[in-house]
Amino acid sequence: ATRTLFASVLGLASAGVVSAGPIDECARIFEAEIADGVIHGAAVVSGSLDGDDISASWGWADAAHKVPMTPYTVIDMASVTKAAVGVTAYLVAHAKGIVDLDAPFTNSLPSYRATLERRITLRDLANHVSGFGEADGSPRVYFSRDANTMLRNILSMPPKEPTPGKVFYSCRNYVLLGQAFEAATGVTLEPEVKIVR
Repeated sequence: ATRTLFASVLGLASAGVVSAGPIDECARIFEAEIADGVIHGAAVVSGSLDGDDISASWGWADAAHKVPMTPYTVIDMASVTKAAVGVTAYLVAHAKGIVDLDAPFTNSLPSYRATLERRITLRDLANHVSGFGEADGSPRVYFSRDANTMLRNILSMPPKEPTPGKVFYSCRNYVLLGQAFEAATGVTLEPEVKIVR
């Protein structure tokens, strides 16, 4: 069921036929996640060069909840695939009660082997306040040209910055989120990525 719903949500990004079912489900999920404080807002626009087939928005474009989200709100879209796939996957899994965003990520990812000085939640990873990250310009200490070696490194290195709440952007956050999602749900993200290619 998670895979079907996830595919339906991602399918909205494709031009063409958009039925009321998936957008109604998006509305239900986004409104619940906004109410729970998981996200501030969301927007979905789908269509072609001829125009929008669907255009909808929910919630707020800012953390202070002063600027309403619109389908045409300009948003910084760095690391789009990680955000589109990772956040959508977690919103669906959270809405279905499969994952708890405020639980330690290690509950879902027992293969993470480093000792942690503090509790780090899935929400901390998603918001880049986990402590994983390198100072601007610093080398990625976990990097390897071999994907398996790099994953082993990520699963064995503690965060460098243990300060709770301090934002440090790091790809490691979303690598760990992806691994935790797959372990918690049994759904691999790779087939889902192929849906939107």
